[in-house]
Amino acid sequence: PLGVNIPEFINRVKNQDINKAFEVISKDSYFPLICSRICPKETQCEGACIQGKKGKPVSIGMIELFVASVCNNLDNEKAPFLGIRSSRKSNNSKKIAVVGSGPAGLSCAIFLRSLGYNVTIFERMSEIGGMLFYGVPEFRFKKSILKNEITKLKMMGIDIKNKIEIGKDIFLKDLLNNKKFCAIFLATGTWTPKKLNISGENLKGVYNFIDFLLFFNNQKNKVLESAKNIAVVGGGSVAIDVARCAKKIKNISNVYLIYRRSINEILANEEEIKEAVNEDINFKMLTNVKEIVGDGLGNIKKIVCTKNKILEKLDKSGRPIFSEISDTEFTINTDIFIVCVGSNSSTLPEEDPYKKILYQNTGAIKVKENFQSIEIPQIFAGGDLVLGPSTAAKAMANGKKVAENIHRYLNESISL
Repeated sequence: PLGVNIPEFINRVKNQDINKAFEVISKDSYFPLICSRICPKETQCEGACIQGKKGKPVSIGMIELFVASVCNNLDNEKAPFLGIRSSRKSNNSKKIAVVGSGPAGLSCAIFLRSLGYNVTIFERMSEIGGMLFYGVPEFRFKKSILKNEITKLKMMGIDIKNKIEIGKDIFLKDLLNNKKFCAIFLATGTWTPKKLNISGENLKGVYNFIDFLLFFNNQKNKVLESAKNIAVVGGGSVAIDVARCAKKIKNISNVYLIYRRSINEILANEEEIKEAVNEDINFKMLTNVKEIVGDGLGNIKKIVCTKNKILEKLDKSGRPIFSEISDTEFTINTDIFIVCVGSNSSTLPEEDPYKKILYQNTGAIKVKENFQSIEIPQIFAGGDLVLGPSTAAKAMANGKKVAENIHRYLNESISL
């Protein structure tokens, strides 16, 4: 997705020029140490490998991880950090604000800084990284790696302001007034979890995946240690992550992963599924959750499910349509129920006067093809906020593209 020249960096590795290989990668991918760990390389990179048509594809992700790991361990003077830094010599006094520090925001900030702009990142949370920090479990991706990468951003001269929420602590118009910032990139992600909209969803012990992961990653899982059984509903990588997190909580007996389609339609990659199976996650495939039942005191007691069957028809996304099988109702006793069925774009707080202008009373921000706001030309929006939930690499690619568009907007005569 980021346009990395894969044949070239692999050829550099073959010639034992690891630093040059890292330079090739980092011209387009600013966080290879992260992407090589958490992105679905089986589809995004290795899925396009010609070798895969004949047998096994080249292990692109593992080679990238090797290169990034070697270069990350060098001191800052020797490490070829961010090849883009040396390829852009322009310098100016124009200031750009990036709202949100997820993959898209970080990528946009780095690329704009490499073009010479003064960049400030505004983040409402206490830590930088968005879902990279709060949404990915430690066992999949150590937060120390991300923190080290953030240190490098500061070395580039990017200003980072934590615990500032746009629309509450400061308004968008305040950033634009008196030409304080020439442009703003909104990259606030998808922090609004979807609901099942079934009975009992407000009972104590029912969590959305974001709240659960915030609990777990902040090591507040002692709150959950009184539970014995946990049920997770969903069929993506996040659902697998959440189920595996749940299994690591002290005193947990059973963790159920409930999905309405078959295991063949689960969106997580094979490696993640195998790890979950090895960790004794109880897969309940072709299962629909119909109701959440309480104990009469406001706590969850059990969930009511039915079995599904797969039909020959496909939906618009090309996935099999399922149908409920009559008279197959059964229950699962559970102390905690976690909903992982996706999320919606985060909107600005109601207090921000620009919200109605940008969103036009809809759930989606209105942007042109270049991701520039239709209503306020100084504001751009992208990442998951516009694209919907995607991979880190795709969000980073979009951040880079938006940076290019901002550059063109501010310097119409300058070519990239």
